[in-house]
Amino acid sequence: MRLLLSLTRLFLGAVLLWSGMAKIRQPYEFLATVYSYELVGPSLGLLIAAVLPWLEIVVGCCLVGGVLTEGSFAAAVLLAVAFTYAVSYAWHRGLAISCGCFGEASGAINSLTIIRSVGVLMLSLLGLAASRVCRGDIAKVANRHGIRAEP
Repeated sequence: MRLLLSLTRLFLGAVLLWSGMAKIRQPYEFLATVYSYELVGPSLGLLIAAVLPWLEIVVGCCLVGGVLTEGSFAAAVLLAVAFTYAVSYAWHRGLAISCGCFGEASGAINSLTIIRSVGVLMLSLLGLAASRVCRGDIAKVANRHGIRAEP
């Protein structure tokens, strides 16, 4: 279980870092992409474009570094849910737009984009579940040896 958790943590962290860095390198293009989804107004779109890449980088760094793992997986789940909703909504509406996932490397939203997004969501959920199981294992071992693991 720990190996699965480590591999999931490293892979998902790398994906989030790559995605966030691509958006930071091209902030105006990412802002245009946020607006092209037609989900939010100008003010909220600007806020999303300013905050989302940095959030992805922070969560990615935490996952790669093994810091606040359970919370980082929970944040990754929330990011993946929001992104899956946005790309699914845009695809359903027939918007011929780039997903904005990885900067210029992103193509137009299609069924593969949806599958990839759901895959990231499933990986995030798997990591969250595995981190909770591993945390429970640590608490059981600590309790067995008379150590209080929970504050």
